[in-house]
Amino acid sequence: MIKVESINSKRKIDLNIGKEEVLLLLFGFLISRVVISGRLAPFGIGFLGAYLLIKGNNLYVLLSVILGSISYSGIKGLDYQLAIILIYISFIKVNEAEESTLLRASLISSLVFLITRLSSTLLFREFYMYDLFVLLFEGILVFTMTYIFSFSMPIEDIKNKGLSNEKMVCTFITLSLVLSGLDSIWFFGLSLKNIICIVMIVYLGYKQGVLLGSVSGCVLGLITYLGSPEMPFIVSILSVGGLLSGLFRDLGKAGSLLGFILGNGIVSFYINKLGTSFLDYRELFIGSIIFLALAKLIKIDLSRIFDYTTNVEREYKKKKEEFIVKKLKSMSDFFVDLS
Repeated sequence: MIKVESINSKRKIDLNIGKEEVLLLLFGFLISRVVISGRLAPFGIGFLGAYLLIKGNNLYVLLSVILGSISYSGIKGLDYQLAIILIYISFIKVNEAEESTLLRASLISSLVFLITRLSSTLLFREFYMYDLFVLLFEGILVFTMTYIFSFSMPIEDIKNKGLSNEKMVCTFITLSLVLSGLDSIWFFGLSLKNIICIVMIVYLGYKQGVLLGSVSGCVLGLITYLGSPEMPFIVSILSVGGLLSGLFRDLGKAGSLLGFILGNGIVSFYINKLGTSFLDYRELFIGSIIFLALAKLIKIDLSRIFDYTTNVEREYKKKKEEFIVKKLKSMSDFFVDLS
C-alpha cells in the first residue's frame, strides 16, 4: 500500500498555480474529453482522483475537468459532472479526517462514481442488465486509471529522478490520453493528434533508439485509437515506424525520418497494397518538418529522464568512482616513487 504524505499537509484548498500545475490542468481538460464507445468518459474522473491524491485539493483542477467534460458532451454528461463534484467534496472530507492512501483514493473515486452514475441511470432512464455491466466496467476503469495517473503525476520527480519502467509506461499512457483529447481538432483535413504522434515517435526513436521508439509507437497507437476499427493497423504502423526510426538513428535525423516512412509504407503495403494510407501523406510531411525543427532548435537531455537509477544505486556508483580514483592515485604515487 502506497502512502502519500503530501495530502495531509495540503488540507487547505490550494489556489496557487505554477508552470507544472498549468500543464497538469491542461492535461485534465484534454483527458476529460476522451470518450470510448461514443458514451463512456471515465478518464477525467481517474485523473481528478490522482491529482487530489498526489497534489492536494485544488479548485482549478476541478474546473478544468468539468470544463473538459462540458466541452465534449455538454449537458448530456451531467451525471459525470456531478460525479466529479462529489468526488472532490469526498476527498476534502477524507483529507480532513486522516491521511489518504492510493488504494483508498482509488476506491473513493470508483465508488462515488458508481453510486452517482447508477442513481442517475435509475432515475432518468430505463435500466437494463447491460447498463449494470457498463457501469461496473467504468468503475473498474476509474479505479485503474487513478493508479496509472498517480505514477505519472509528479512531474518534478520525473525531471529530477528519471523514469522507472512503471512510470515510463504510465507516462506514455497519460500522454496518449492527452492526445486522444485532441481527436476532434482538425485543420485542412489534417489531424493534429496524428501529427503530434508522428513527431513524438520519431523524436524518441532518434534520441533513445529502438526500445523507446517501438514502445512509444505501440502505446500511442493503442490508446489514442482505442475503440477505432483502424486501431490494429495504426498500432502496427506506429510500432514498426518507431522501431525503424530508432534503428536508423545512426544515419542522423534524416535516417530516423526515413525509417518511420519506410515502416509506414511496409505495413500499409502488407495490409492493403497501399490502397489506403492510414496516415495522411500531408500529415507525414508536416510531422517531418516539425521534427527536423524540434531536433535542431530544442536540446532536451532525454537520457537523464529515461536513465532511472535509485538513490542507493547513485550512491553506490559515486563510492565506486571515488574508490577507483583513490586506487589510480595510489598507483600513480607508486610509480613516481619507483622513478
